[in-house]
Amino acid sequence: MPGRYETQPEGYRFGFQGQEVDDEIKGEGNSISFKYRMHDPRLGRFFAVDPLAPKYPHNSPYAFSENMVIHAIELEGLEKLVVHNLDHSNRTMDLSIVKHVELFLQTKDGSLNVNFDTQQFSDNFTTGNGIIYIKEPLQNGVEPEFISESQYNEGKGYAVNVTYDVTAEVVDEFDNSKEGFDKYFSGENSRATVAPSSRYGSNSTTGAEGEFGGGRKGVIINPNVENIISDRTLNFTEIITHEVGSHNMAGHEHEKDENGNAVYPSGTTLESNRPGKVKATSSNTKDIIRINTLDGHVQSN
Repeated sequence: MPGRYETQPEGYRFGFQGQEVDDEIKGEGNSISFKYRMHDPRLGRFFAVDPLAPKYPHNSPYAFSENMVIHAIELEGLEKLVVHNLDHSNRTMDLSIVKHVELFLQTKDGSLNVNFDTQQFSDNFTTGNGIIYIKEPLQNGVEPEFISESQYNEGKGYAVNVTYDVTAEVVDEFDNSKEGFDKYFSGENSRATVAPSSRYGSNSTTGAEGEFGGGRKGVIINPNVENIISDRTLNFTEIITHEVGSHNMAGHEHEKDENGNAVYPSGTTLESNRPGKVKATSSNTKDIIRINTLDGHVQSN
């Protein structure tokens, strides 16, 4: 509103939805720099086409948050944390964690002889379905504060019904269209593919990679993985579950022992390397929610 200003620390550059304000273009507060496009709050529109416009022909390519400006925010990529049915009166909401993986196993010498079970992969995440409790509704750029069930029962916070929607498919080739690349480079999808033979040593099965620690985007598979698995107890599906869940989705890096070797927890968790224990838990869920909320990837509908 004209004449009304909120005092901010000197040099603070951020504002609406935690995005950077660029006052040099159109005057104070009139241009907001989102990750992929600039937003004009006077019009309530972006002035560049949505990079994913071909996937959503029913939406305007310039619309902000699909024109749901009261209860939705503008999504920028990575895992989707989709908030449904936010009910302030009953202090409840539903939350979907959405991720898709493309697994490409073809090598120059032929296909790898490994078994990947897409249903088991999805089921390894659904063990994390359940109720968690937060102090306030999720807000992009703001670290969520988790509370206990007893605090909720005392009248504090919100109960969040979390559902994992994590899927995978084995593909003959990657989708190299602009839409496919947009999904991959934003992190919305993960790609798992075979590495050059020199990438990993004989004892290493896979590794995660990305633009920052933990590897948020993809999985690299040792081309010798079928021989390595025969000497280990984890199956291939569990290996991919660990790499995608612990590293791509939760952004974890392995703790190291005094010799520099990765340390794995013994209990059930996506961080595990124990057979039958590479499964999502409420702790994993909180980590995934935390990092993606801070990164600005919550979508409401």
